[in-house]
Amino acid sequence: MDDRICIRCTKEPAVGGGYCGRCYWDALVEIQTGFNDLTAYLERWAQFADWCVRNGRAEPDPVIRPAPLPRRRELGLAWTH
Repeated sequence: MDDRICIRCTKEPAVGGGYCGRCYWDALVEIQTGFNDLTAYLERWAQFADWCVRNGRAEPDPVIRPAPLPRRRELGLAWTH
């Protein structure tokens, strides 16, 4: 295969990073979408882990997620402006 042909569509000349202009942006969108999906997935797992701790199903993991600090209200502190 010619090094100057797009590695994605194999039809257009490559202009940067091995991609043609259109495929470059398509690949960038796909990668960003994948990162967004991964972030949402990991956030849901973190929420589930928090729920498990709050409901006595698991102990907090001090390395991954330290125990939450007491809230100001629980400490009897008033909010200051």
